[in-house]
Amino acid sequence: RSDIRSADFTKANLRGAKLTRTNLYHSILKGADLSGADLRGATLTKAQMQGLKARGADFTGANLDYSRLAGAEFHGANLTAVSMEASWAPKIRLVGATIRAANLQESKFYNADLAEATMEDNNIRFAIWEGAHMENCTGCPFDW
Repeated sequence: RSDIRSADFTKANLRGAKLTRTNLYHSILKGADLSGADLRGATLTKAQMQGLKARGADFTGANLDYSRLAGAEFHGANLTAVSMEASWAPKIRLVGATIRAANLQESKFYNADLAEATMEDNNIRFAIWEGAHMENCTGCPFDW
C-alpha cells in the first residue's frame, strides 16, 4: 500500500504495474499506459486520466470519483465495484469491459463506446449516456 498523491505520471509506461490499494489521489496520468495493471482498491479520486490506456487492467473496488477520463481506453478492463461518481468521461472506450456493482452516479459518458461490455447492478442515477455506442452490450442503459 503506497501513498503517491498528486504524482505526475504523464505518458508513463506502467504496464502490468502492481498498484493495489495505492493512493493516487489527484495524480496526473494523462496518456499513461496501465494496460494489465492491478489497481484493485486504488484511490484515483480527482485524477487526471485523459487519454489513459488501461486495457485488461483490474480496477476492482477502486475509487475514481470526480476523475477526468476523456478518451481513456478500458478495453476488457475489470471495473467491478468501482466508484466513478461525477466523473467526466466523454469518448471513454469501455469495449468488452466488465462493470458490476459500480457507482456511476452523475458521471458523464458522452459518446462513450460500451460495445460488448457487461453492466450489472450499477448505480447510474443521473448519469448521462448521450451518443453512447452500446452495440451487443449486456445490461447497458439503452433507455436512460
